[in-house]
Amino acid sequence: MTADTRARLLLAAIVAASVAIRIPGLLHDGLWRDEAYVYVDVIAPTFREFFHRLIETEYHPPLYFLLSYVWLHLAGTSELALKALPFLCSILTVPVVYRLGTTAGSRAVGLLAAAMYGVSPLAILEAGDYLYPLMTLLCTLLAGLVMAGRREALRPGRLVAVGVVTALAMYTHYAALFYVPMLVAWALTSPRGVRHGATLAAALLLGALPFLLWLPAFFSQSNPYLLKPAANPGTPLLIPPPNATAKLGFFAWTIVQSMPLWPEKLAIVLIALLLVALVMLLASRMFSADAMAMGSMYVLGLAVISAGGRLNVRYIAPFQGLLCVFLAWVVVAWFERFAHGLRPRPRRWAAAATATLGLFVLAEDTIFAAHTARLPKSGIRTFVASQPLDPASLYVIVPDYMTATFVFYARDPGVAYTAFAQVDHPEIFRYGEDASHYGPGAVRAAVVRLNGMARRYRYLDFIVEDSADKQKTLGGILYRTPARRLLDSIESRYTLVARAHYPGRLESVTVYRFRTEK
Repeated sequence: MTADTRARLLLAAIVAASVAIRIPGLLHDGLWRDEAYVYVDVIAPTFREFFHRLIETEYHPPLYFLLSYVWLHLAGTSELALKALPFLCSILTVPVVYRLGTTAGSRAVGLLAAAMYGVSPLAILEAGDYLYPLMTLLCTLLAGLVMAGRREALRPGRLVAVGVVTALAMYTHYAALFYVPMLVAWALTSPRGVRHGATLAAALLLGALPFLLWLPAFFSQSNPYLLKPAANPGTPLLIPPPNATAKLGFFAWTIVQSMPLWPEKLAIVLIALLLVALVMLLASRMFSADAMAMGSMYVLGLAVISAGGRLNVRYIAPFQGLLCVFLAWVVVAWFERFAHGLRPRPRRWAAAATATLGLFVLAEDTIFAAHTARLPKSGIRTFVASQPLDPASLYVIVPDYMTATFVFYARDPGVAYTAFAQVDHPEIFRYGEDASHYGPGAVRAAVVRLNGMARRYRYLDFIVEDSADKQKTLGGILYRTPARRLLDSIESRYTLVARAHYPGRLESVTVYRFRTEK
């Protein structure tokens, strides 16, 4: 059996393991906010209305949503269909990471990098999540094209490929606004000379040029992560910007979460071992410019996100493949440099220990994948599945950004619902007339509106996210929510007949059922 054949078989096994380890999430995660918003966008009666909803409710460029629009009109809008596109992108990224690792180092580096990405807890979590797997696929593919372009002759086909993938990345996620400039700087350091590097950089810039057409929409889109004071002066909402400690903590903890090992304590141990191995390699003057560039771009991207206060680990997910290539090079280079220098017997022990560690990582990450799939992302999925929705009840969703998830799982035109926003926040559900901005007097106005609507129904079901039911500090943001006051007003008027909690991995809800009839 040739080395190429062995590599292909090993890669096929890694891809198969990656599929298997992501299946529990595909089948049991369910949908929540972002993915449910895609459903709401796609079911628009016309393409024009779809595009209007896209501009109003999303905070990203349109490529993923256009692909979803086409795909879901062909495959239907089932839960599985909505998750299939990101799932496929996550799987396709595995061989792309292999190719990137092979180009940066060797077949061994490529295989180990693909395996690391395949079992990475962060990659598993993002496998069915919205547009991030597509961006990861494009970022990894573009890095591979630039790496090969720096070394080899720039044929027209390669330059076209660089431009096309750059344009696709720019239209998928705004992270490309700093990712592409990093690649431009890297291209200019081509070992084949300044002219060669400048040509490659020009292909990247030309690929980014079509993004100018999207700039008017970019500036018109609301951004929920911009730190700004509330629009209504009386709003009791405090959103302090993250301080230096929070940013540094996010930077460090994201590196831990990016390791291909779970739980976190073991990931920290792995980081320590990798740092020792890296120091030993650099001390022995073993250096791979391409592998180091992968690690540097990951760290730089994370630093930009952290410094900008966008403390969300999802933003660094597109660069996960680059990190895996760097980590794989450290492991393979260390083994080749030091383990191969051992005598035969210790070398066998080292190989056995490495294989055991690999199996342990696979087992731990498989447990992680199964553990995260025990609960759906949103408790609304469990609530709707637990009992048929009652047409004699008015469902009140608090805060209103959960409405999209409710609409997806309810799918019943006979069910009446309305919503209430907990804060003056641009992430407002705009489907129908169910959005209500919070401001001075908003609770009083909501009570009057609900009382008028409730006369037509026997029950009122108050669905509240648990974090909205009490004051909660999360990610440096303190929510002083009016949801509690709204619930108190309803309790004072109607009779509480039932209360149930429905847990979710990302969004738990509590449902209060009130009888409106005296």
